[in-house]
Amino acid sequence: MKNVVITVMCGLLLFAATTAQALEVTNSYLYLNEIVDGSSTLVDLNDGSFTGLGTITRNYTAPGTYSVLSFIDNEINLYGTGFDPEFGGIVGTPGYQYQIADPYSLISSFMLGSLDGSINADPADTAVAMGWTFSLLAGQSATVNFIVADAAPSTDYLTHTDAWYTDPDLMTYEMLNDSIYYWTTLDIETSGPAPIPEPSTFVLLGSALVGLGLYARRRRVN
Repeated sequence: MKNVVITVMCGLLLFAATTAQALEVTNSYLYLNEIVDGSSTLVDLNDGSFTGLGTITRNYTAPGTYSVLSFIDNEINLYGTGFDPEFGGIVGTPGYQYQIADPYSLISSFMLGSLDGSINADPADTAVAMGWTFSLLAGQSATVNFIVADAAPSTDYLTHTDAWYTDPDLMTYEMLNDSIYYWTTLDIETSGPAPIPEPSTFVLLGSALVGLGLYARRRRVN
């Protein structure tokens, strides 16, 4: 009986130690594809400053049509599972472009500036791409945030979840409770004084007011 108690206690202690570990996330690759009026610029952000969790912020002020996409290849490795198997998911209906796939499949869509809204359904190395298409007029500015966190937001989001093979030969796996969450925001602001209407606008407005006045007067007479 004593041996049984000791075994159970050791098991509980091991379980507690395992579940107390912090989520281990590392970033392998981080790129932005900034397409302005059809001209594409690849921005390499692999300088080590982004560790897998956090926010990437970009600001734009020049008038034009934009497509701004991020490519984030993170690894979740809390239990020594490595980069494979992992899964992608979605919660809600994001209003931005996205695609989740293995990095080699995803990079081609990312470089072309076109994400198809698909999510990998098989266990594999997982990367996430997301972004916006928008236009700026003179006097407008845009701020784009790409966010990766270990807690789910209140808005719609993408998920990246770890798993481990219960039998690598049979390719059977079990999902783990280790997930990270991705989403992106776009804020467009207009600065400066309100535009002054052109003279033709005043003429049209005056004509409309005169017409309404004549109509009201005719109704009173009748």
